[in-house]
Amino acid sequence: MEIYLDVLILENFIVNLFLIIVSFKILKYRYSFKKAILAAIIGGLYSLCMVIKEISFFKAFYIQILIAFLMIYIPLEKREKIKLVKSFFTFMSSSFFLSGICFKFIISSQKYTIIDGVVIKNFSIKYLILGVFILFIVLERITTCIRDRNIVSNFIYDVKLDIKNKEINIKGFLDSGNELREPVTNLPCILIERRELENINFKKDEMYRIPYKAIGYSGGLYGFKVENIRILKDGKLWREIEGIICPCDDRLSKENEFVGLISRGVI
Repeated sequence: MEIYLDVLILENFIVNLFLIIVSFKILKYRYSFKKAILAAIIGGLYSLCMVIKEISFFKAFYIQILIAFLMIYIPLEKREKIKLVKSFFTFMSSSFFLSGICFKFIISSQKYTIIDGVVIKNFSIKYLILGVFILFIVLERITTCIRDRNIVSNFIYDVKLDIKNKEINIKGFLDSGNELREPVTNLPCILIERRELENINFKKDEMYRIPYKAIGYSGGLYGFKVENIRILKDGKLWREIEGIICPCDDRLSKENEFVGLISRGVI
């Protein structure tokens, strides 16, 4: 019987990734998809010990349990004891359930006798099952991305700034966790990528210093007051406010969906 190691690893990788995703979806636990891929690769490579005699000692039951636990441990974001235990047992239960389904297909499509047991020659149904797994994984990622992008887009606004007879139009994200305000005027602050303001020159005496604190660090930002800030949603004026514009050097969106962070103080 010929066994292609690359096919064996790929098939086990797909099944492992499917089981990892299903386990966390059942429990509604947050996990890293990239780390889930890494865990599935480890599980796929572990399948080699089933066919290579030199490493067959890794088939020991306690090592199988260790690998299964590792595959759950790696992707889980909050590795609390109770979550690890629940995730592990859910993963194992899903594996047993899937094995039962596959075995049912086998005895329905292959030769079976009481004396010889099950003789597997060409288990063609496995490709259908693998196809379903791949479809599930792809659709799960697509729906997750679409849902996340829809959530983000609901908080993106058009921001128009009138600064020294110049109008600047940007996309801003309403950050509900951002309560940054200038302490003297109590005006809300809007962070904007510096490259969007490169044609605006302000004197030092026009700048405000805004102190801020976050978990683990603190510091200060410099900004300038803008009296006419218009915030629009779907082309309609939503708010017209005064505020402090703070240039920042960091890129605020990896996908370049917005270049500004709006304080929730504008609400």
